[in-house]
Amino acid sequence: MNKSLEDSRSSRVQVVVRVRPQFKHESGEDVAITCAPDGSKVQVILPERLAEKQRLPGATKNGARSYEFDACLSGNVSQEDLWDVCGLQELVEAALDGYCVTIFAYGQTGSGKTYTMIGPHLSRQIERLKNPSQPSTSSSSSSADPNPPPPSTDAAPPFHVGLDSDDGLLSRCVYNAFEGIAARSDRHEFSVTESCLEIYNENVTDLLANGKEKSLQVKLDARGGFQVENLTQLACQGPLSTLKQLQKALFRRHTRAHRLNEYSSRSHCLITFVFASRERVGGGG
Repeated sequence: MNKSLEDSRSSRVQVVVRVRPQFKHESGEDVAITCAPDGSKVQVILPERLAEKQRLPGATKNGARSYEFDACLSGNVSQEDLWDVCGLQELVEAALDGYCVTIFAYGQTGSGKTYTMIGPHLSRQIERLKNPSQPSTSSSSSSADPNPPPPSTDAAPPFHVGLDSDDGLLSRCVYNAFEGIAARSDRHEFSVTESCLEIYNENVTDLLANGKEKSLQVKLDARGGFQVENLTQLACQGPLSTLKQLQKALFRRHTRAHRLNEYSSRSHCLITFVFASRERVGGGG
């Protein structure tokens, strides 16, 4: 890990806020949310009738209140820009170097967590990996290859060139992790496993397990950390197999219709990747 990463990102949790664009049913509401030009603050302005009712601490008479974060992004910021601002490329590299890295989305229902992490079309990402000649929506190509190659079990790098502009941070992490593994393959051998669990109504469910769902036990391990007993760990051969396994897991999540979001995930989902590496014998020093 480089020194700047240790100094700036490992010392504490970095918080990046992205303002969600309004839904159609919110268009008549007169609440204004703006980001400061320097990208460090977000300001919420309530109409006077609501400001008087809620009495925000430290708010001005019109209900304006500023909140400061490591970065604040407007609603028109792309997934790729969010990736860059969060410094996720550095974090993926750190994970491959053996460091523990955590990326999580936090916010109320309908705030855009699933869109940010997964994107709207995980199935399309998988299809593009099956058929690398299929253009993405961000590509300038106007038509697909009339004679595409047959689908492969896992495409070859570089993977990120097939990303759509709205693909989520999860697939971007997967793509970049396997590109990083390929770049290190002359000196190191890697094995990758993944697990996916759901926390719903205080029950922990293994989303990658075959058969009937059952609640798993969470216990402390010898080092004082939390351990989920009998949690399925699946091998990942590349981005295609990794995302296909996660797609099955995410389909099993408990979802319910909600006023704020027609397809709202009502549970917490934890996806874990474990990267194990060893030096190749005679791998160039």
